[in-house]
Amino acid sequence: MDNQIVIGIIAATSALSGVALSQAISLVQSHLDRQHQKQVFLRSKYEELANHVTDGQLWLVELIESESLPQASLKTPIHALKAVTLAAIYFPLLLEDAQNYLNASALFQTVILENHQFIGGLNAGAQAVNKNRQAFENASDRFNNARHILNAKIIKHASQYTKA
Repeated sequence: MDNQIVIGIIAATSALSGVALSQAISLVQSHLDRQHQKQVFLRSKYEELANHVTDGQLWLVELIESESLPQASLKTPIHALKAVTLAAIYFPLLLEDAQNYLNASALFQTVILENHQFIGGLNAGAQAVNKNRQAFENASDRFNNARHILNAKIIKHASQYTKA
């Protein structure tokens, strides 16, 4: 075979190999970038879920300090519902505990509303304690326990869901 043909074949093969290698590296890099973006997104959603659980304490205080029945009725546990939604979509290991947290939040609000007595100068929490201390304490304990369990699970699974 003529040397020029061999040199041409080698040059063409080298060029095609370079293009193929470049494309392969681009594909791998694109895949790694997508993986990283997914991890960053999941970390953001995990932090959002944790913040909703933390906001539960603020919700509890606002509910207890409500001055009227209509005001207490408007203090729905939206933070707990958002936590359940995030767990259902992204974090299945937390779903059951998030649902328990939502149920405990709803129960606590129900106890506050059912035990409102329209006593002037007392907030909704004090009125509920005054009318049915046992129901108030049980609902409060259930809420705090559910929040504590969910927080513990969030901490336990953080390394699994927040790799970014």
